[in-house]
Amino acid sequence: MIEIPPQYKTADLADFPEHARIVAEWLGAELPGLLTFTGAAGTGKTRMLYAIARMCPNAKIYIVPMLCAETQRAAFMRPDAYTWAESHPIDMLIRHDAPVLLDDLGAEKTTDFVLQELYRLISQRELWGKAALITTNLSLAQLAQKLDDRIASRLAGGIVLEFSGADRRIANKRSRP
Repeated sequence: MIEIPPQYKTADLADFPEHARIVAEWLGAELPGLLTFTGAAGTGKTRMLYAIARMCPNAKIYIVPMLCAETQRAAFMRPDAYTWAESHPIDMLIRHDAPVLLDDLGAEKTTDFVLQELYRLISQRELWGKAALITTNLSLAQLAQKLDDRIASRLAGGIVLEFSGADRRIANKRSRP
């Protein structure tokens, strides 16, 4: 899990007026389920994720490739079944009641184990109506090809918001001296 990086400490829903109402309704829902941000790199998906994190101090934030590496490491290092169940990152996120915020789905190295664990996490969060926000640079069709139809289907069954426009990182770099 990571903290809010300095460049996102001021992120706010107001930065995204076209999506703010939908996100606010999702956050206020009794069983919010899945919310997915899709779009090209630099269009604001991660900034919006951190704006939500600022509103939900108990949220768990993970960059998906790091979560997958941590999960594989936990599986490899497990000394016994009890500590596995208590310390397995995916199991902890499945049980967590506050929102789970996953940045950069599709950037991870895919193995059968990783695909199984991502499917389990997304499926269980969706099944129990627990809030999970996922960002990805891929379309749902691309996710279905790269990961799994079942993962893409579950994401499509939730709320999907498309982010578009110029790469903000490049634009901001040009505007700085």
